[in-house]
Amino acid sequence: MVYKQIITFISILSLVLFTGCAMKTPKESVSSLSRITEKKLITDISFEDTPVNTIIKLKSSGALAYTSYILTNPTRLVVDISDANLAAGVKRELEINKGLVGKVKLHEETQPPEVLRAEIELNEIAPRKVEMQGETLVIDIENPKESETSKVDLEAIKESLSKGIEEKLGKIEEGEEETQELEPEKTREELKFKGKRISFDFQDANVDDVVRLIADVSGMNFVIEEGVTGKTNVKLDTIPWDQALDLILKINTPQLVAVVDDGIYRIMKLEKLKKIRLDKSEEAKIKKDEDEAATAVLPLETKTIRLSYAKAVNVEKNVRKFMSSRIKSDALLAVDERTNSLIIKDVEKNISEIEDVIKTLDKPTPEVKIEARIVEVNDKFQRALGIQWGGKFIASPATGNATSHEFPNTISLGGIPGTSTLAGNKYLVNLPVAAATSGLGLLLGNTNNTLNLDIQLSALETENKARTLNKPELLVIDNETAKIQVGSQLPIITIDEQGKQSVTWKDVGIILEVTPQITADKSIFMKVKVEKSARGVDVQTTEGLQFSIDTTTSETKVMIRSGDTAVIGGLYFTSKSSIKDETPFLSRVPIFGNFFKRKDKTEERRELLIFLTPRVVEQYAVN
Repeated sequence: MVYKQIITFISILSLVLFTGCAMKTPKESVSSLSRITEKKLITDISFEDTPVNTIIKLKSSGALAYTSYILTNPTRLVVDISDANLAAGVKRELEINKGLVGKVKLHEETQPPEVLRAEIELNEIAPRKVEMQGETLVIDIENPKESETSKVDLEAIKESLSKGIEEKLGKIEEGEEETQELEPEKTREELKFKGKRISFDFQDANVDDVVRLIADVSGMNFVIEEGVTGKTNVKLDTIPWDQALDLILKINTPQLVAVVDDGIYRIMKLEKLKKIRLDKSEEAKIKKDEDEAATAVLPLETKTIRLSYAKAVNVEKNVRKFMSSRIKSDALLAVDERTNSLIIKDVEKNISEIEDVIKTLDKPTPEVKIEARIVEVNDKFQRALGIQWGGKFIASPATGNATSHEFPNTISLGGIPGTSTLAGNKYLVNLPVAAATSGLGLLLGNTNNTLNLDIQLSALETENKARTLNKPELLVIDNETAKIQVGSQLPIITIDEQGKQSVTWKDVGIILEVTPQITADKSIFMKVKVEKSARGVDVQTTEGLQFSIDTTTSETKVMIRSGDTAVIGGLYFTSKSSIKDETPFLSRVPIFGNFFKRKDKTEERRELLIFLTPRVVEQYAVN
């Protein structure tokens, strides 16, 4: 009986313990369910083969999180997908055997980290690209070219990667990568890389092996010099090989540089490059000292060179640079301004070089013939309309129309400003057009002349169009300024502190300055300055009434062929004015208000166009 009770107690205790160990809290169950629902499904695997690449596609139910790296022994590309599982019925192996790709294997890793792993067998390491395109993971592997000029040395890579690259390559932990600042002498503008694009993925790889890989891909000759050491961790995707090389050399410790010597890339340490440059500098200094020592024992010769076009005093500064070091002791360079000659005393070799320099410099300065056509157009339009009217009304006993009131008994009504030429009445409104070209007068009155009215209309309309053409021509030396002026001079009166009056003259009108420069291909580069000025309004100053000067200036630069024409425009003036003279209040009454106003409208436009045609004088044409 006791035995049965013990057996029953043990059974109940075991059931409770087993149930407690197997149970999960609701929170843990939800978390586990959440992890399951976050997984995507790989629903299909396929590939495409082209002459240049092999493309493997993994179709999924959503965007995937993945990493890719290279493994060797055997060589294969591995893609780990951390958030996906294989759907039922999807092939776990895909035979391709195209290009560099042999077989693709898919399997789920049950040990941490739990990932879906795709292993792609490769015949050799090749440029590749792994990316998501929508909901499809695309793995693009480049095929080797038919020439097979860029074979990869697999044995060297296997040997260099055998110490720990069985794990993921190219995944650099955050903060591990070291950066080095460039030496000041390495600072330069951004390079333009044009090499063949490559992709690779390395971790803890020997830098010399990586350089050899780049050399094979580039097809160039590389020499890796003694002292090139270091490890590199890089993952580069479809970038030019010369850019990849530049980056790897920069980040290596010690820093490396590539020196191109007759088409051969020499990879060396930066310190060695500095030493080579220092040695070359010292060699150049020693050679210079040896040359100076050899020159010091040579005999001196004296020669006088007469210049025909250039000034000897101007050429002397350039010639002095070609004198030997003995110019500080017994060599001589002198100028004779009277005969425009150079007197040279130096070794024969230097005198010969100086003669060649002088022959180049002593040439006639090229000349340019400039034909200018200056066209000035003035348009002016004016229209004016004026009115004058007045009248007179008289009521008095003398005229027989008195008011019959004691007050007012007599009434006389008339205007004030001006007197009418028609009836002698004073105007009520006197707004005529000055210098009117047309008019109309109307006089109305009664028989006893007690009431009369006269009206005079005056009008003016003028239109003035003028065109002024000047065609100056001049010859000017290259790089000198030619000046053309069309206009007049205005007197400006000034008074000094002693009260003495003096007159200076100011140029006004059109002033054109042109500085031509002949280029090697016989084009002409011109600096052009145009100034148009005219007398302005009078201004009261401390020295009396003076006039102002209205000025418009334009500066430009233009390059044209000899004989072509350049047009300089944009110097124009437009003025519009509208003037009204009115009688207050009454002029604003519709229709009736026209009897109480005068209108004057003026429009004016002035424009200046300059046509420049430069020609290189043939006898001085640049060779």
